[in-house]
Amino acid sequence: YDAMVEMSKLSYVSIRMGKHISNKISSNKNNLILDYPFSKIASDFMDIFFCNVCSFGIFDSGGFNSVPSLFRKPIALVNITHRREIKNRNDSTSPLIIFKKIFSKKLNRQISFSEYENLNIFKFQKDSDFKDNNLEIIDNSNDEIKEITLEAELRFSSKTFKADEESIFLQRKAKNILSQLSYGNLEYIDLGSHFLKNNKEIIN
Repeated sequence: YDAMVEMSKLSYVSIRMGKHISNKISSNKNNLILDYPFSKIASDFMDIFFCNVCSFGIFDSGGFNSVPSLFRKPIALVNITHRREIKNRNDSTSPLIIFKKIFSKKLNRQISFSEYENLNIFKFQKDSDFKDNNLEIIDNSNDEIKEITLEAELRFSSKTFKADEESIFLQRKAKNILSQLSYGNLEYIDLGSHFLKNNKEIIN
């Protein structure tokens, strides 16, 4: 919701998508925010329509995130658990991504990119797989989603966007490590700048 409020300040109409949503956005009086699942216009046709006319989208790992890609609409991915998703999305349809935190209770810190591969975490499918290995999955915070949304708006709406020096350095460092882990060159996708700056321990 915080991300949608920020977009409304930039005169964007923000649409909360989804079909199986149980709770409405509480106390929403912002005319530029549409809680679409609870609106009278919700339908399969309108789902496709909004994906076609949107400027960009912020999606999680659900299958619906592929629909805007059909119309070549850029999206940013949030709350992605598995790191290998970044190389699966290196096709220009999802130019930005941020991951859930994988916190090791044993090490008392986040798992790095290298540890993710070395510990075979990419094979984990069930919650119990993580729990049995003393790992906790932490969703992206409201602030992280707000920041990736603001970054997406800047990147996707401006042909002259240029990241700051620290972001460029961290991006190169992260991609160099991922390349060494056989993730490829990742030329069509970036990790969120704010996310990297606040989670430097994973760049290893």
